[in-house]
Amino acid sequence: MDSSSLIWSSLLLLLSLVLFLNRKNWRTDNGNKNRPPGPPGWPLVGNIFYLGTLAHRILYEHKFKYGPVLRLRIGSMDTVVIQSAKAAMELFKNHDASFCDRTVPCVFTSHNYKEGSLALGRFGPYWRTLRRICAIELLANRRINETVQIRRKCIDVMIRIF
Repeated sequence: MDSSSLIWSSLLLLLSLVLFLNRKNWRTDNGNKNRPPGPPGWPLVGNIFYLGTLAHRILYEHKFKYGPVLRLRIGSMDTVVIQSAKAAMELFKNHDASFCDRTVPCVFTSHNYKEGSLALGRFGPYWRTLRRICAIELLANRRINETVQIRRKCIDVMIRIF
C-alpha cells in the first residue's frame, strides 16, 4: 500500500510539473507577439545544442528561413541575432537606447562595487561618468605618452618570463 501511494504521488507531481511548464510556455508565447521569429528551443537549455560547433553556418541557414532578425534562446536568455546591414542600421538608429543596457552578474556588483565597472557596468549616469574619466584622464594622448617607458618595461619583463 505504501509503494502504490508513492507511485501515485510521483505521477501527480510529474503531471503537475508538465502542466505548469506548458502553461508557462503558452503564456509567454501568446503574450509576446512582437518578438522576432526563431527556432523553437528546449525548455531549460534553449537552442544551445541546436547550434552545434558550426554555429555560423546554422545561423546563415536560419537567415533564409526566419529573415535577417531572429531570436534564439541561449539557456534562459533571449538573444536577438541581426544578420543584415539594413537591420543593424535600423537597430542602432531607432532602438539604440533599448539595447545599450546589459545585465550585470552579481559577482561584479558584490564587494560594494554596486554599479560594476566600465566594461561590465549598466548604462546610466555612473557609467557615463566612468567613461568620461577614462577618456579625459587615462586615454588622453598626454597620459599615453607619459607612460611609454612603463609599458615598455612591462613588455620586456613579460617577454623575459615567457
